[in-house]
Amino acid sequence: MSALETVLKLLASEDSYSAIDWLARRTDPGDAMALYLELVKHLYWQEKNTPRIVDMSRAGIQHGLTTAIAIEAEDEAKAYDLRSSAKALAYNLASFTWPGWDEEGVVLTAADVNQGLEAAALNLRLAHTLDKGALALSRATWMLGAQQMAGEDYQQAEASFSEAADWARQGDTVSESLLAEAFEALAQWLHDPASGAAPERLSSLTQQLQNVEHGDAFIAQVETARSVFFDF
Repeated sequence: MSALETVLKLLASEDSYSAIDWLARRTDPGDAMALYLELVKHLYWQEKNTPRIVDMSRAGIQHGLTTAIAIEAEDEAKAYDLRSSAKALAYNLASFTWPGWDEEGVVLTAADVNQGLEAAALNLRLAHTLDKGALALSRATWMLGAQQMAGEDYQQAEASFSEAADWARQGDTVSESLLAEAFEALAQWLHDPASGAAPERLSSLTQQLQNVEHGDAFIAQVETARSVFFDF
């Protein structure tokens, strides 16, 4: 039985605390964090189990951050890796609780979205403190904007998407800067549905996305989010 299968069996036959206890007893904390990441992805893509995703993501994040504090004096590099894994879990938790994907079979509550907002804020903070670079900062700021938009905090979402576009330009990633600008226009439209400027800007940016790498996928992402949030 693989490590992932063992954890899944504990979740199914006992409770989440049994699984957390088993993961905490792994000899290598980096191995435990890798399992947390694998587990949360499985819970999202295979099981669509949002309550478990939230529980196990938060447990993994806490495990990574607290273990990093405990070992950083003797192994600074490993502490950095543990915090990086906690950051990855925070990003995934924010993503997996964002309604804008409209992922089939995923049911989200307002509490889930609130957890996602908090995880997005942590992911961005760690992107800064771990010095992950412009592209990571762009994606982290975009994710925060996405969760702010889900919480109907449209002005903050606009600011976050604008900042995400700036970071993407600093990272020489034209496609992701256009994507962030498109979401900024969507947030502006949601903020003022009667405005004609925001949909015009969104249309222009969508046309520009047609000419960049991953453009079709990004356009589909924007269109899906628009269909979700204008009925949210």
